Parts: sequence; C-alpha cells; structure tokens
Amino acid sequence: MENLKEADLASRNGLIATQMKDWDKAIEYFKQAQKFHPRNPEYPNNIGFSYMNQNKMEEAIIYFTQALEIDPSYGRAYYNLGVVHQNINKEREAVEYYTKALEINPASPEIYFNLGLVHSRLGNKKIAISNFTKFIEIAPKEMKAPIEDAKKRINDLGK
Repeated sequence: MENLKEADLASRNGLIATQMKDWDKAIEYFKQAQKFHPRNPEYPNNIGFSYMNQNKMEEAIIYFTQALEIDPSYGRAYYNLGVVHQNINKEREAVEYYTKALEINPASPEIYFNLGLVHSRLGNKKIAISNFTKFIEIAPKEMKAPIEDAKKRINDLGK
C-alpha cells in the first residue's frame, strides 16, 4: 500500500544520511521509502547511488535497473549506470548508458564530460574532444574546475 507521506519522510532521512556519507543508513531509509511508494523510480535509484558510493557496483546496477523498470524514461538511472560501467572499466556499456541519458536530458553537462572521459579511454579522440567542447559550452560558470580540466584534456588530446 502506498503511503506518500511516509515515503517522503523516509526519503528525506535518506538524503540526510547521504550528506553525512552514512551509506548503510541511507540505504535503509530509501528502502523504507520504496516500500511505502514502490512506483517511484527515485527510491531505487537512490539505493543504487548509495551502493555505488560503497563501491558495491553489482548491487548498484540492480537498483538502477529497477528504477528503469518503474520508469524507462528516468534519465538519472541511465546516467548512474554509465558511471558504474565507467568505474568498472566497461567503457562501451558506459557510452550506451550515457547516450541514453543524453537522449532524455540533452542539457546535462556532466554527461558530456563523462562521455569525453570514456571516449578518451577508448581512443576516440575526435569524439572525446567534441564531448568536452560541448561540456564547456553548456556547463555553468560555477563548474570552473571541471571546465578547466576539460580544456586541459582537449589540449592533451589534440597533441
């Protein structure tokens, strides 16, 4: 039975736990939220995020996939699956997930930056440069350090 009020409270507690990097507590709260509102893709996504931050990638994949089963257009889960696959050195799979996330949210600078990283690893210099360039174009000015990093990477790739 859905109880949106209880789900929201549990989710808020889970978010507080993530801010404190208490991943086990966050998972516990997000699982409670999921129990109260099983049709919200945010809760399994947040469980997956918490597992990912514990370097438990297989568990993370399970929950990100669950989020997509609930809502196949939930772009954050595709992005997170890209991050997981990038972290376990499965670059081609990461590209697939980032590309899907980009179809849903083409204004996300983080996706372009990560695609640049993955394509750099794959040796696709032109594509990497293109993604870093797009990142620089759309990234907010507050992302000063990543913007500088992207410029350096473009320079390095051009050599």
